Amino acid sequence: MTTAATSTSNLCYATATELAQWIRDGELSSVEVTDSFLRRIAAHNGKLNAIVQLFEDDARSRARAADDALSRGENWGPLHGVPVTTKEMFLIANTPSTLNSKRLKNFVASEDAVLVKRIRGAGAVILGKTNVPANLQGYQCKGDIYPEGKNPYRLECSPGGSTGGGAAAAAAGLTALELGADGGGSLRVPAHFCGLFTLKPTDKTIVRYGGMPLPDEGFLVNMGQAGPLGRSVDDLEMLWKIIRGPDPSDFEIAPIDWRPASGRSLDQLRIAWTDRFEPYVAGAETREQLATLADRMERAGARVEKATPAIHPRAFEVFVQLLGAMLGQDMPWLVRKIFPMFVARGLLKGQPNVVRLLRRALKMNTQDYASALGTKRAWVEEIECFFSSHDVLLAPVSFGPAFKRCEEGSPLDFDGETGPYNEYCAPYVVPFSASGHPALVMPLGISKDGRPIGVQLIGPYWSEPELLHIARLLFPLAQGFVPPQGF
Repeated sequence: MTTAATSTSNLCYATATELAQWIRDGELSSVEVTDSFLRRIAAHNGKLNAIVQLFEDDARSRARAADDALSRGENWGPLHGVPVTTKEMFLIANTPSTLNSKRLKNFVASEDAVLVKRIRGAGAVILGKTNVPANLQGYQCKGDIYPEGKNPYRLECSPGGSTGGGAAAAAAGLTALELGADGGGSLRVPAHFCGLFTLKPTDKTIVRYGGMPLPDEGFLVNMGQAGPLGRSVDDLEMLWKIIRGPDPSDFEIAPIDWRPASGRSLDQLRIAWTDRFEPYVAGAETREQLATLADRMERAGARVEKATPAIHPRAFEVFVQLLGAMLGQDMPWLVRKIFPMFVARGLLKGQPNVVRLLRRALKMNTQDYASALGTKRAWVEEIECFFSSHDVLLAPVSFGPAFKRCEEGSPLDFDGETGPYNEYCAPYVVPFSASGHPALVMPLGISKDGRPIGVQLIGPYWSEPELLHIARLLFPLAQGFVPPQGF
């Protein structure tokens, strides 16, 4: 089939929204599109280890069914016939969900996750599952089962974690769209490292059932939210609308009467921005990119102020307390005792204060947990007060662009000086995991040596429609997605 759509320079770098439109209009078939992605996966995935489970036969069968349905006048939904991927953590019936960990190496799902059912119901063709770090912990894709994931912009660099494989796949044109999740930057850091768009939704607005292997009796899940990862704002909005909302499997997810975006122009917005969350200051290139964006926004008429709500040290305290409550609930007492020593030699190497916080968090009783929730509530109210006078906060996603792959816990390069591994990303993303505020990441620019740099847009609770609107307004002022060379 020869059409305007097929004459594009690279079909696999079209957005999911564009592909869906072309398939609906009959300019391309789902089979053609799916075959294009499968060929790219065969050509490039071996260099990246981005997709770790490939459903080639099922994808082709589903694509044929999608085309047959359209020929009968049936439209399955906004993703009809579009190839997508999911993070390895999401349950898909009769496939492994190991979290790249030996302890779950034999786990095979008996059913689809709620969100997998939703994207299938919207018409998607699921190509496969993407790489994650062991137990979803860390800002690299290293684990016990799958080969290490790499960044398509610089193979020696990390693609981020824990949705690192999905970010590498989307950046390299191996998938049109990724269903990922974020508990401590797990969507935002990979989007930043791989030059993509992502949305971490407001806490407790996305169903969690089937997001990881869970005990039959239930499981306390703090902070983790599924969300979209892709190459355009339109794609984020489409997938977010598909996955949002309650389900009988998760009664903590309430129905939200989402307010539509305001439609205001840039000169009607009050924009706060920062290049630091004291005492953590972003690197020189990140600061330069953010300052340039601030200047462009001001020239475009926006009311721009360099300001931020008070974040640290309570951000780390709340995050570690809630994380400890989640991690410790099914840990035997001996494991709870030795776990802080284990992370002190890895992710938290060189951060004894955070290790002490984690040690205390793993010993929390009901009263301690209630106190942590009380601290969170007071702190969230302060942040919401900040948003009463600012429409959005723009901030760094990490100290700088993607760092070189290394042993976890190794000191990293902070503009010529070495610093603690976990301080490269965590100070900029975990505050809004702990607070539960929505955050959108979009590509801002490219470093001098070709690594992407993103910007984080944070808004008040339930402001996702407005964040998407603001991202569209800022898009002409930023770099946007730039494909990596060689892919």
